[in-house]
Amino acid sequence: MARKCKCCKIVELPPAAKCKSILEKKGYCSIDCLDEHTIAKRIEKEEKDRIKNEEWKRSLPKNTAELNKRDLKWQEDRTQAAFNAMRVQQELLWFYDRNTEPHCISCQKTKMDFCCGHNKTRGSNSFLQFDEKNTFLQCNKNCNCSLSGNINGSPTSTGYLEGLKLRFGEEEGQAIIDYCDESPTVCKRTVEEFEALRTMFYAKTRELKPLVERSKFIFEQSSQ
Repeated sequence: MARKCKCCKIVELPPAAKCKSILEKKGYCSIDCLDEHTIAKRIEKEEKDRIKNEEWKRSLPKNTAELNKRDLKWQEDRTQAAFNAMRVQQELLWFYDRNTEPHCISCQKTKMDFCCGHNKTRGSNSFLQFDEKNTFLQCNKNCNCSLSGNINGSPTSTGYLEGLKLRFGEEEGQAIIDYCDESPTVCKRTVEEFEALRTMFYAKTRELKPLVERSKFIFEQSSQ
């Protein structure tokens, strides 16, 4: 069967082995047919790409909120913030219920910009990132940020680990340290697990806030 031009489909071409020009070998009778066919192929490809892109867009979530819900990093960050807020309230209540001024686990200073300080960071140990035994009240700007958690102490502070022993006693403090050191380091969570944890942390924080306010008021009254 004779070969015909790929573009016009009219002009017959010799077999590839007998073609006298590269144009004929490629299947075109003229440069005009080559140009026309090249343009048509490009338009066809662009249309296919456009359709494919439209289908991809339709498969995406309709808004940013829906997109975030599918993102594990977004879920983890939000859940961590919810847990940290809950732990600060738990810690404040622990101190006020014992008629004690809240203080940083690492430097023992009071009246600081308190946050939830992790012994094992969530980057190095996702298993303990939502564990109460791994998190205690800590001053944010100095020990948590400037001293990267101030775990082992500085020239002017005891550090996180010694702070645990000062607060809970040698035996209990060491038991908490051993628990954190011996725990697994990795825990992979799903979107649904993060959402369930966050719901629980939010609810607990709502319960704790009025209790903290009440205990704080009683503490301040007794301190006058």
